[in-house]
Amino acid sequence: MDNTDLIRFRQMEMAMSHVNRTHTVSHSASLVAGVVRMLGTAVSTVALWVRRHNERRELRELLAQPDYLLKDIGLRREDIMNHAVKPFWRP
Repeated sequence: MDNTDLIRFRQMEMAMSHVNRTHTVSHSASLVAGVVRMLGTAVSTVALWVRRHNERRELRELLAQPDYLLKDIGLRREDIMNHAVKPFWRP
């Protein structure tokens, strides 16, 4: 191997090293982006569950009201019961 071949070999080695580092960084970035997306979805889901839990608790509190008051606000006791007893993870 003469000097020219050695120089070309080193240049190719350096280029491949750069490609490997770039690929690793790119792969790591996409992995981090995927994890961030999953966490965002989890946070959104928990926020939805909390909102449903609170809404259903409020509906259960309405059940203490007399029928005529529920009728005044356009609700029926049966409809309130159907929604109030659902677990928070069910729409």
